[in-house]
Amino acid sequence: MKKLILILIVLVCSQILFAQSENAENKENSISQNPQYSESKSYRPERIYPTKFSPDKKSKKKKDKTKKKDKIKTVEKTKISSDDIREEKTRVEDKELIMIPVSVFDEKGKFITDLKKVELKIFENEIEQEISFFGIPDISYNIFLLIDKSPSFVSYEKEINRSVETFIKLLKSEDKIMVAYFGDKLNTEVDLTDDKEKVLKAVKKEKTEEGTAIYEVIETLNKKYLQANSGQNIVIFVSDGVDTTSKGENYESALRTAEKSNAVFYPITIDTSEQYKNGKVTVDPRLNRTKNSVANDILGSILAGTNLGKIISGGFGLSEEEYKIGKQFLTELAASTGGRNVAVKPASDELKTAFELIGVTIRLQQFIGYRSNNSENNIRKEIKVRVNRPNLIVRIRDNYYQ
Repeated sequence: MKKLILILIVLVCSQILFAQSENAENKENSISQNPQYSESKSYRPERIYPTKFSPDKKSKKKKDKTKKKDKIKTVEKTKISSDDIREEKTRVEDKELIMIPVSVFDEKGKFITDLKKVELKIFENEIEQEISFFGIPDISYNIFLLIDKSPSFVSYEKEINRSVETFIKLLKSEDKIMVAYFGDKLNTEVDLTDDKEKVLKAVKKEKTEEGTAIYEVIETLNKKYLQANSGQNIVIFVSDGVDTTSKGENYESALRTAEKSNAVFYPITIDTSEQYKNGKVTVDPRLNRTKNSVANDILGSILAGTNLGKIISGGFGLSEEEYKIGKQFLTELAASTGGRNVAVKPASDELKTAFELIGVTIRLQQFIGYRSNNSENNIRKEIKVRVNRPNLIVRIRDNYYQ
Protein backbone atom coordinates (compact mmCIF):
# COMPACT_ATOMS: atom_id res chain seq x y z
CA MET A 1 0.00 0.00 0.00
CA LYS A 2 2.81 2.40 0.91
CA LYS A 3 4.53 1.62 -2.39
CA LEU A 4 1.32 2.39 -4.32
CA ILE A 5 0.89 5.72 -2.51
CA LEU A 6 4.53 6.60 -3.23
CA ILE A 7 4.08 5.77 -6.92
CA LEU A 8 0.95 7.94 -7.11
CA ILE A 9 2.75 10.87 -5.45
CA VAL A 10 5.68 10.56 -7.83
CA LEU A 11 3.30 10.31 -10.78
CA VAL A 12 1.46 13.49 -9.79
CA CYS A 13 4.66 15.45 -9.12
CA SER A 14 6.31 14.16 -12.26
CA GLN A 15 3.22 14.97 -14.32
CA ILE A 16 3.56 18.62 -13.27
CA LEU A 17 7.24 18.59 -14.24
CA PHE A 18 6.39 16.77 -17.45
CA ALA A 19 3.82 19.42 -18.36
CA GLN A 20 6.34 22.17 -17.74
CA SER A 21 8.93 20.36 -19.83
CA GLU A 22 6.48 19.69 -22.68
CA ASN A 23 5.30 23.30 -22.61
CA ALA A 24 8.85 24.58 -23.03
CA GLU A 25 9.49 22.13 -25.86
CA ASN A 26 6.20 22.86 -27.59
CA LYS A 27 7.06 26.55 -27.83
CA GLU A 28 9.94 25.54 -30.07
CA ASN A 29 7.83 22.98 -31.95
CA SER A 30 4.59 24.89 -32.43
CA ILE A 31 2.29 23.40 -35.05
CA SER A 32 -0.32 24.95 -37.28
CA GLN A 33 -3.71 23.53 -36.39
CA ASN A 34 -6.84 23.00 -38.43
CA PRO A 35 -9.82 24.60 -36.60
CA GLN A 36 -11.55 21.21 -36.59
CA TYR A 37 -8.76 18.80 -35.61
CA SER A 38 -5.13 18.33 -34.53
CA GLU A 39 -2.61 16.25 -36.43
CA SER A 40 0.74 14.68 -35.63
CA LYS A 41 3.90 16.09 -37.17
CA SER A 42 7.53 15.10 -37.28
CA TYR A 43 9.69 16.36 -34.43
CA ARG A 44 12.97 15.59 -36.11
CA PRO A 45 15.51 18.38 -35.55
CA GLU A 46 16.92 20.48 -38.36
CA ARG A 47 20.02 18.70 -39.62
CA ILE A 48 23.43 20.27 -39.15
CA TYR A 49 25.02 16.97 -40.05
CA PRO A 50 25.93 16.84 -43.76
CA THR A 51 23.60 14.00 -44.73
CA LYS A 52 19.89 13.76 -45.43
CA PHE A 53 17.52 11.06 -44.26
CA SER A 54 15.95 9.13 -47.12
CA PRO A 55 13.43 6.26 -46.77
CA ASP A 56 14.00 2.94 -48.46
CA LYS A 57 13.44 3.07 -52.24
CA LYS A 58 10.58 0.57 -52.02
CA SER A 59 8.89 2.67 -49.34
CA LYS A 60 9.31 5.86 -51.37
CA LYS A 61 7.82 4.21 -54.44
CA LYS A 62 4.88 3.00 -52.39
CA LYS A 63 4.38 6.46 -50.91
CA ASP A 64 4.25 8.02 -54.36
CA LYS A 65 1.48 5.64 -55.36
CA THR A 66 -0.66 6.45 -52.33
CA LYS A 67 -0.06 10.17 -51.92
CA LYS A 68 -3.08 11.32 -53.91
CA LYS A 69 -5.32 12.85 -51.27
CA ASP A 70 -8.48 12.53 -53.36
CA LYS A 71 -8.14 8.75 -53.11
CA ILE A 72 -7.79 8.49 -49.31
CA LYS A 73 -9.87 5.60 -48.05
CA THR A 74 -12.18 6.12 -45.08
CA VAL A 75 -13.59 3.78 -42.49
CA GLU A 76 -17.01 3.90 -40.94
CA LYS A 77 -17.08 5.43 -37.47
CA THR A 78 -18.34 3.14 -34.75
CA LYS A 79 -19.35 3.90 -31.20
CA ILE A 80 -17.27 2.45 -28.42
CA SER A 81 -18.34 1.33 -24.95
CA SER A 82 -16.44 0.19 -21.86
CA ASP A 83 -17.26 -3.41 -22.84
CA ASP A 84 -15.59 -2.86 -26.20
CA ILE A 85 -12.45 -1.58 -24.48
CA ARG A 86 -12.21 -4.66 -22.29
CA GLU A 87 -12.74 -6.87 -25.32
CA GLU A 88 -10.01 -5.13 -27.27
CA LYS A 89 -7.51 -5.54 -24.45
CA THR A 90 -7.89 -9.29 -24.77
CA ARG A 91 -6.99 -8.99 -28.46
CA VAL A 92 -3.92 -6.82 -28.00
CA GLU A 93 -1.60 -9.83 -28.10
CA ASP A 94 -2.52 -10.40 -31.75
CA LYS A 95 0.81 -10.48 -33.58
CA GLU A 96 -0.71 -8.84 -36.65
CA LEU A 97 -1.75 -5.77 -34.67
CA ILE A 98 0.63 -2.85 -35.24
CA MET A 99 0.86 -0.83 -32.02
CA ILE A 100 1.74 2.85 -32.42
CA PRO A 101 2.51 4.81 -29.21
CA VAL A 102 0.70 8.15 -29.07
CA SER A 103 0.89 10.98 -26.53
CA VAL A 104 -1.52 13.90 -26.76
CA PHE A 105 -1.09 17.17 -24.86
CA ASP A 106 -2.87 20.49 -24.61
CA GLU A 107 -1.06 23.74 -25.34
CA LYS A 108 0.26 23.86 -21.77
CA GLY A 109 1.83 20.42 -22.07
CA LYS A 110 -0.69 18.53 -19.93
CA PHE A 111 -1.53 14.94 -20.91
CA ILE A 112 -4.97 14.47 -22.48
CA THR A 113 -6.30 11.24 -20.99
CA ASP A 114 -10.01 11.27 -21.92
CA LEU A 115 -9.72 10.62 -25.66
CA LYS A 116 -12.06 8.08 -27.28
CA LYS A 117 -11.33 5.82 -30.22
CA VAL A 118 -14.00 7.51 -32.36
CA GLU A 119 -12.05 10.80 -32.07
CA LEU A 120 -8.97 9.35 -33.75
CA LYS A 121 -7.85 8.52 -37.25
CA ILE A 122 -4.60 6.88 -38.25
CA PHE A 123 -3.04 7.00 -41.71
CA GLU A 124 -0.38 4.73 -43.15
CA ASN A 125 1.26 6.24 -46.23
CA GLU A 126 -1.74 8.63 -46.22
CA ILE A 127 -4.29 5.82 -46.45
CA GLU A 128 -6.63 5.69 -43.47
CA GLN A 129 -6.53 2.43 -41.52
CA GLU A 130 -9.21 0.89 -39.34
CA ILE A 131 -8.37 1.30 -35.64
CA SER A 132 -8.80 -1.97 -33.75
CA PHE A 133 -7.51 -0.81 -30.38
CA PHE A 134 -6.98 2.44 -28.50
CA GLY A 135 -5.94 2.83 -24.90
CA ILE A 136 -3.30 1.74 -22.44
CA PRO A 137 -2.72 -1.94 -23.24
CA ASP A 138 -2.40 -4.48 -20.46
CA ILE A 139 1.12 -5.49 -21.45
CA SER A 140 4.56 -5.58 -19.90
CA TYR A 141 7.60 -3.78 -21.31
CA ASN A 142 11.11 -4.88 -22.15
CA ILE A 143 13.31 -1.98 -21.05
CA PHE A 144 16.91 -1.81 -22.23
CA LEU A 145 18.92 0.57 -20.07
CA LEU A 146 22.16 1.58 -21.80
CA ILE A 147 24.60 3.71 -19.81
CA ASP A 148 27.61 5.50 -21.26
CA LYS A 149 30.69 4.46 -19.27
CA SER A 150 33.33 6.53 -21.05
CA PRO A 151 35.63 8.55 -18.75
CA SER A 152 33.47 11.68 -19.07
CA PHE A 153 30.60 9.87 -17.27
CA VAL A 154 32.48 8.68 -14.19
CA SER A 155 31.37 11.69 -12.13
CA TYR A 156 27.66 10.92 -12.78
CA GLU A 157 27.64 7.31 -11.55
CA LYS A 158 26.05 7.92 -8.14
CA GLU A 159 23.42 10.25 -9.53
CA ILE A 160 22.51 7.73 -12.23
CA ASN A 161 22.15 5.03 -9.55
CA ARG A 162 19.71 7.14 -7.53
CA SER A 163 17.75 8.11 -10.63
CA VAL A 164 17.33 4.50 -11.80
CA GLU A 165 16.04 3.54 -8.36
CA THR A 166 13.30 6.18 -8.65
CA PHE A 167 12.51 5.06 -12.20
CA ILE A 168 12.05 1.41 -11.17
CA LYS A 169 9.35 2.40 -8.66
CA LEU A 170 7.24 3.68 -11.54
CA LEU A 171 7.28 0.35 -13.38
CA LYS A 172 4.97 -2.62 -13.08
CA SER A 173 6.32 -5.72 -11.35
CA GLU A 174 6.20 -7.71 -14.60
CA ASP A 175 8.21 -5.16 -16.60
CA LYS A 176 11.67 -6.49 -17.43
CA ILE A 177 14.92 -4.51 -17.52
CA MET A 178 18.29 -5.18 -19.08
CA VAL A 179 21.32 -3.20 -17.89
CA ALA A 180 24.22 -2.66 -20.26
CA TYR A 181 27.25 -0.37 -20.28
CA PHE A 182 29.04 0.86 -23.33
CA GLY A 183 32.23 2.52 -24.41
CA ASP A 184 33.70 1.24 -27.62
CA LYS A 185 31.36 -1.79 -27.40
CA LEU A 186 28.18 -2.97 -25.67
CA ASN A 187 28.69 -4.91 -22.42
CA THR A 188 25.63 -6.51 -20.84
CA GLU A 189 25.71 -6.49 -17.04
CA VAL A 190 22.36 -8.20 -16.47
CA ASP A 191 20.01 -9.64 -19.11
CA LEU A 192 16.26 -8.94 -19.19
CA THR A 193 14.83 -9.66 -15.75
CA ASP A 194 11.90 -8.62 -13.57
CA ASP A 195 14.16 -8.91 -10.51
CA LYS A 196 14.49 -5.19 -9.70
CA GLU A 197 17.02 -5.77 -6.90
CA LYS A 198 19.29 -7.52 -9.38
CA VAL A 199 18.93 -4.52 -11.70
CA LEU A 200 19.88 -2.04 -8.95
CA LYS A 201 22.99 -4.05 -8.09
CA ALA A 202 24.00 -4.04 -11.75
CA VAL A 203 23.53 -0.28 -12.04
CA LYS A 204 25.66 0.36 -8.94
CA LYS A 205 28.63 -1.51 -10.36
CA GLU A 206 31.54 0.86 -10.95
CA LYS A 207 33.00 0.48 -14.38
CA THR A 208 34.82 2.56 -16.99
CA GLU A 209 35.18 1.92 -20.69
CA GLU A 210 37.39 3.50 -23.33
CA GLY A 211 35.97 5.39 -26.30
CA THR A 212 32.33 5.80 -27.32
CA ALA A 213 30.87 3.83 -30.22
CA ILE A 214 27.19 4.79 -30.07
CA TYR A 215 26.44 3.93 -33.69
CA GLU A 216 27.89 0.42 -33.40
CA VAL A 217 26.23 -0.09 -30.00
CA ILE A 218 22.78 0.50 -31.55
CA GLU A 219 23.53 -2.06 -34.26
CA THR A 220 24.69 -4.63 -31.67
CA LEU A 221 21.67 -3.97 -29.45
CA ASN A 222 19.30 -4.55 -32.34
CA LYS A 223 20.92 -7.75 -33.63
CA LYS A 224 21.53 -9.33 -30.24
CA TYR A 225 18.49 -8.23 -28.22
CA LEU A 226 15.73 -6.21 -29.91
CA GLN A 227 15.18 -8.68 -32.76
CA ALA A 228 15.12 -11.56 -30.28
CA ASN A 229 12.49 -10.01 -27.98
CA SER A 230 8.99 -9.43 -29.31
CA GLY A 231 6.54 -7.11 -27.63
CA GLN A 232 7.03 -3.49 -26.62
CA ASN A 233 10.74 -2.72 -26.44
CA ILE A 234 11.91 0.54 -24.87
CA VAL A 235 15.53 1.75 -24.96
CA ILE A 236 16.79 4.32 -22.44
CA PHE A 237 20.06 5.74 -23.66
CA VAL A 238 22.16 7.74 -21.16
CA SER A 239 24.93 9.50 -23.07
CA ASP A 240 26.23 12.79 -24.47
CA GLY A 241 25.69 11.44 -27.99
CA VAL A 242 29.29 11.97 -29.11
CA ASP A 243 30.60 9.00 -31.08
CA THR A 244 34.39 8.70 -31.22
CA THR A 245 35.19 5.10 -32.13
CA SER A 246 32.52 3.62 -34.46
CA LYS A 247 34.02 2.20 -37.64
CA GLY A 248 31.47 -0.11 -39.25
CA GLU A 249 28.42 2.08 -38.58
CA ASN A 250 27.65 5.78 -38.89
CA TYR A 251 25.03 8.39 -37.99
CA GLU A 252 22.72 7.45 -40.86
CA SER A 253 22.96 3.67 -40.55
CA ALA A 254 22.40 3.82 -36.77
CA LEU A 255 19.19 5.84 -37.22
CA ARG A 256 17.90 3.42 -39.83
CA THR A 257 18.71 0.44 -37.57
CA ALA A 258 16.81 2.05 -34.68
CA GLU A 259 13.78 2.69 -36.88
CA LYS A 260 13.73 -0.84 -38.25
CA SER A 261 13.89 -2.27 -34.72
CA ASN A 262 10.46 -0.67 -33.99
CA ALA A 263 11.69 -0.03 -30.43
CA VAL A 264 11.01 3.32 -28.77
CA PHE A 265 14.19 5.20 -27.81
CA TYR A 266 14.33 7.61 -24.87
CA PRO A 267 17.78 9.24 -24.79
CA ILE A 268 18.85 11.17 -21.71
CA THR A 269 21.47 13.63 -22.93
CA ILE A 270 24.10 14.86 -20.49
CA ASP A 271 26.35 17.60 -21.82
CA THR A 272 29.86 16.63 -20.67
CA SER A 273 31.70 19.28 -22.70
CA GLU A 274 32.40 21.53 -19.71
CA GLN A 275 34.54 18.81 -18.13
CA TYR A 276 36.89 18.94 -21.09
CA LYS A 277 36.89 22.74 -21.21
CA ASN A 278 37.81 22.86 -17.52
CA GLY A 279 40.32 20.01 -17.75
CA LYS A 280 38.43 17.90 -15.19
CA VAL A 281 38.51 14.63 -17.14
CA THR A 282 41.48 12.49 -16.14
CA VAL A 283 42.56 8.93 -16.83
CA ASP A 284 40.37 6.74 -14.61
CA PRO A 285 42.49 4.37 -12.46
CA ARG A 286 39.93 1.61 -13.10
CA LEU A 287 41.09 1.44 -16.70
CA ASN A 288 43.75 -1.17 -17.27
CA ARG A 289 45.79 0.83 -19.72
CA THR A 290 49.32 0.94 -21.07
CA LYS A 291 51.66 3.92 -21.04
CA ASN A 292 51.19 4.21 -24.78
CA SER A 293 47.40 4.62 -24.49
CA VAL A 294 47.86 7.36 -21.87
CA ALA A 295 50.42 9.05 -24.13
CA ASN A 296 47.90 8.89 -26.96
CA ASP A 297 45.34 10.62 -24.75
CA ILE A 298 47.80 13.41 -24.01
CA LEU A 299 48.59 13.75 -27.70
CA GLY A 300 44.87 13.72 -28.48
CA SER A 301 44.22 16.52 -26.01
CA ILE A 302 47.00 18.61 -27.53
CA LEU A 303 45.75 18.03 -31.07
CA ALA A 304 42.02 18.17 -30.28
CA GLY A 305 40.13 20.40 -32.66
CA THR A 306 43.00 20.62 -35.13
CA ASN A 307 42.96 19.12 -38.60
CA LEU A 308 45.95 16.94 -37.71
CA GLY A 309 44.12 15.57 -34.68
CA LYS A 310 41.07 14.63 -36.78
CA ILE A 311 43.25 12.96 -39.41
CA ILE A 312 44.97 10.83 -36.75
CA SER A 313 41.91 9.78 -34.77
CA GLY A 314 38.84 10.66 -36.81
CA GLY A 315 37.72 13.03 -34.02
CA PHE A 316 38.30 13.13 -30.27
CA GLY A 317 34.82 14.10 -29.08
CA LEU A 318 36.08 17.39 -27.72
CA SER A 319 34.95 19.91 -30.33
CA GLU A 320 31.82 22.03 -30.11
CA GLU A 321 30.68 20.69 -33.48
CA GLU A 322 30.90 17.06 -32.28
CA TYR A 323 28.72 17.88 -29.27
CA LYS A 324 26.13 19.59 -31.48
CA ILE A 325 26.03 16.56 -33.76
CA GLY A 326 25.77 14.25 -30.73
CA LYS A 327 22.80 16.12 -29.29
CA GLN A 328 21.18 16.27 -32.72
CA PHE A 329 21.65 12.52 -33.19
CA LEU A 330 19.96 11.65 -29.88
CA THR A 331 17.11 14.09 -30.59
CA GLU A 332 16.56 12.57 -34.03
CA LEU A 333 16.86 9.07 -32.58
CA ALA A 334 13.97 9.83 -30.21
CA ALA A 335 11.83 11.63 -32.79
CA SER A 336 12.18 8.88 -35.40
CA THR A 337 11.18 6.10 -32.98
CA GLY A 338 8.35 7.80 -31.06
CA GLY A 339 10.28 8.61 -27.89
CA ARG A 340 11.72 11.89 -26.70
CA ASN A 341 15.14 13.22 -25.87
CA VAL A 342 15.47 14.64 -22.36
CA ALA A 343 18.48 16.96 -22.08
CA VAL A 344 19.81 17.55 -18.57
CA LYS A 345 22.42 19.88 -17.12
CA PRO A 346 25.43 18.38 -15.34
CA ALA A 347 25.74 18.79 -11.56
CA SER A 348 21.98 19.13 -10.99
CA ASP A 349 19.02 17.02 -9.91
CA GLU A 350 17.65 17.02 -13.47
CA LEU A 351 18.84 13.48 -14.15
CA LYS A 352 16.41 12.09 -11.59
CA THR A 353 13.63 14.21 -13.12
CA ALA A 354 14.51 12.88 -16.59
CA PHE A 355 14.04 9.27 -15.45
CA GLU A 356 10.77 10.23 -13.75
CA LEU A 357 9.49 11.87 -16.94
CA ILE A 358 10.22 8.72 -18.93
CA GLY A 359 8.62 6.54 -16.27
CA VAL A 360 5.46 8.71 -16.30
CA THR A 361 5.33 8.55 -20.10
CA ILE A 362 5.50 4.76 -20.05
CA ARG A 363 2.67 4.62 -17.51
CA LEU A 364 0.38 7.18 -19.23
CA GLN A 365 1.21 6.67 -22.92
CA GLN A 366 -1.61 5.24 -25.01
CA PHE A 367 -1.44 3.08 -28.11
CA ILE A 368 -3.33 2.90 -31.36
CA GLY A 369 -3.53 -0.64 -32.72
CA TYR A 370 -4.41 -1.45 -36.32
CA ARG A 371 -3.94 -4.14 -38.93
CA SER A 372 -2.22 -2.81 -42.01
CA ASN A 373 -3.91 -3.34 -45.36
CA ASN A 374 -0.45 -3.29 -46.95
CA SER A 375 1.02 -6.79 -46.85
CA GLU A 376 4.46 -5.82 -48.22
CA ASN A 377 7.29 -6.68 -45.84
CA ASN A 378 10.57 -4.87 -45.12
CA ILE A 379 9.31 -1.45 -46.15
CA ARG A 380 9.13 1.84 -44.27
CA LYS A 381 5.58 3.03 -43.68
CA GLU A 382 4.90 6.63 -42.76
CA ILE A 383 2.36 7.14 -39.98
CA LYS A 384 0.12 10.10 -39.22
CA VAL A 385 -2.52 10.45 -36.48
CA ARG A 386 -5.41 12.91 -36.45
CA VAL A 387 -7.39 13.84 -33.32
CA ASN A 388 -10.86 15.29 -33.72
CA ARG A 389 -10.09 18.19 -31.34
CA PRO A 390 -8.32 21.47 -32.14
CA ASN A 391 -5.21 22.99 -30.57
CA LEU A 392 -3.58 19.79 -29.30
CA ILE A 393 -0.04 18.49 -29.59
CA VAL A 394 0.04 14.94 -31.02
CA ARG A 395 3.32 13.04 -30.64
CA ILE A 396 3.76 9.62 -32.25
CA ARG A 397 6.42 7.55 -33.95
CA ASP A 398 6.08 8.74 -37.54
CA ASN A 399 7.16 5.50 -39.20
CA TYR A 400 6.92 1.75 -38.89
CA TYR A 401 8.72 -1.16 -40.54
CA GLN A 402 6.77 -4.31 -41.29
